[in-house]
Amino acid sequence: MQVDGANSNTVVTDGVTLTGARDATASFTAPSRAATLHFRLTAMSTGGFPRLGTASGADWVTVTVVVPPPPPGVSITQSDGSTTVTEAAAGRTDTYTVALEIRPTGDVRITVASSDQKPATVSPASLRFTTSDWSTAQTVTVTGVGDGLPSSNRTVCINHRSISGDINYTSLPIAAVPVTVVDNDGAGVSIIASNGSTAVSEAAGAGRTDTYTVVLNTRPTGNVRVAVLSSDEGAATVSPASLRFTTTNWNSMQTVTVTGIDDKVDQGNRSMTITHTAASVGAANYMKDQHPLCCRHGGR
Repeated sequence: MQVDGANSNTVVTDGVTLTGARDATASFTAPSRAATLHFRLTAMSTGGFPRLGTASGADWVTVTVVVPPPPPGVSITQSDGSTTVTEAAAGRTDTYTVALEIRPTGDVRITVASSDQKPATVSPASLRFTTSDWSTAQTVTVTGVGDGLPSSNRTVCINHRSISGDINYTSLPIAAVPVTVVDNDGAGVSIIASNGSTAVSEAAGAGRTDTYTVVLNTRPTGNVRVAVLSSDEGAATVSPASLRFTTTNWNSMQTVTVTGIDDKVDQGNRSMTITHTAASVGAANYMKDQHPLCCRHGGR
């Protein structure tokens, strides 16, 4: 290309645009892939525009474009977009898959654990990925456990933790999987997350809040109060703090709003639990019935 006085010259080499400026500097937009680019720069004097220090000649410039690798991550894919199991024999199991997003430098082990094994268990208890099978999805099976007692549908969290000699995958934050356990024994509380899950961000805007609804499964014999509590109010808060159901509005859904809190600290994405405790004086089958909801909190 030619860089000359007030002229601005542009060439395209291997998909990259290089533009000459008046002060004889050149800039270009790097491609999204690694590349080695060669440009020939020619300095000239222009007739009618004499200036001190003009020179003639040519030289080659080599530019090496280095593309940094993508960040490490773990992909979790739920069948049908959510995970639901029942206490009954039919529909007792559901599955989801786990895979790494970039190749590790060593083996990566991911532990898998249910937050409450009474209503739901998981298998296997851990997954092992190597440098050769890191992108091959591995399956986790969730199984509902029948308790023979009438209660509401419950939610348990399947938590994951990474262990590896690769520092990029050591204690990497991994999203929890919320599992709805459908009771087959009668009365209870149903919690329905919008779009199948609940996630909030620390950043201001539409993603800072998310909602879900709560409703009783059967008509109670007295008033039922459901207390709503965040396990980490430094990460996310809930509103309202309690819901009241009566013998007339028991089947009307009530909304809970979750709001992410900006803690000004870069901690990565993490999961927390919102607990719901049903209590009643007049309805014995709703006394001290507890129901957690997994919430994913987006870090800075």
